[in-house]
Amino acid sequence: FEQTADNREYDNTYNYLMDALFAQSKFEEAMQYLEERYSNAMQSGDTLKILKALHRIFAISRLSGNYEKSFLFTQQAYDLALKANNKIWIANSLYNMAQLYMLVEDYPTALFYFRKVIQTDDNETRTERINNQNDIWFKMEFAEVFSHLNQFKSAWHYYNLYKPSKE
Repeated sequence: FEQTADNREYDNTYNYLMDALFAQSKFEEAMQYLEERYSNAMQSGDTLKILKALHRIFAISRLSGNYEKSFLFTQQAYDLALKANNKIWIANSLYNMAQLYMLVEDYPTALFYFRKVIQTDDNETRTERINNQNDIWFKMEFAEVFSHLNQFKSAWHYYNLYKPSKE
C-alpha cells in the first residue's frame, strides 16, 4: 500500500500491524507503526486521525511506564480536541489525565480530572465510553480514587452508585 495512492488502506494496514504488536506487548515495535500513522495523520491534517494516533501513543507509553511521554501526548490531544471543539476527545483526554495521576499516586489531582470528565459528560460522551467498554473502568477508578484519599464513605457511595446490576 505504500506504493499506491489509497492512503485509507495504507493507514488501516499500519493500524492492524500496530494492534497485533500491541496485543503481544511489543510496545517498541508497535510504536514504530504508530509514529508512522501519526506522521501520515499530521500530513493529511485529519484531526480525528491525529487524535486517535495521539491516544494510542498515550496508551502505549502509559503501559510501558513512560508516564512523562504519556502526559505530553494526552496534553497535546486535549489541546487539539479543544481547538476542534470535539467533546468526546476532550473527555477522553481528561480521563487519560486522571489515569496518569492515579498511576503516580497524585490522587487529589486524579480526582480533579475525574470530576472534569463528569462536568463535561453528556449522553454522547457517556455512550462513547460505553461503546468502547471504558465506562465501567471510568466509574470504578473514580470510586477507587476516594479510597486512596481515605474518603471511604464517598468510595462506597460511588461504588454502589456505579456497580453493574449483574455480576
